[in-house]
Amino acid sequence: MERQYKTRQRELILSFFREHKENCYSIRDLIAELSKHAQTVGEATAYRTVDLLCEQKLLKRFAPAGAGSATFQYVSPESACLHHFHLKCQKCGKLIHADCEEISKLAEHIEKEHGFFVNHADTVFYGECAQCRGNGE
Repeated sequence: MERQYKTRQRELILSFFREHKENCYSIRDLIAELSKHAQTVGEATAYRTVDLLCEQKLLKRFAPAGAGSATFQYVSPESACLHHFHLKCQKCGKLIHADCEEISKLAEHIEKEHGFFVNHADTVFYGECAQCRGNGE
């Protein structure tokens, strides 16, 4: 098994995501945010580190359908993100944590009627939030 070394950049990226655990960031956003605080991380290093943190289940990847950049969010082992669905706005990138009985009923229906288990932690509904649709919030 390959040994993973703790590097300054890896710790910097993990710390950033921990400090901003309610938000999602693309690699480009991550690099830009870090540079605002005089912290430099190369693009290749950021991609490798984020991939590793996803493998370690410390970050969750949200990949948009079609064009666009994947975004990432910190997920701790005790996180509620493992037990609910997510709604992601395709315009502004807002992520909504959906602890909703109706969506859970849909997952139960799919399992019962179609024999298919829906993984809450990895299920994301993409669309537009009320703010982007002009309905405000």
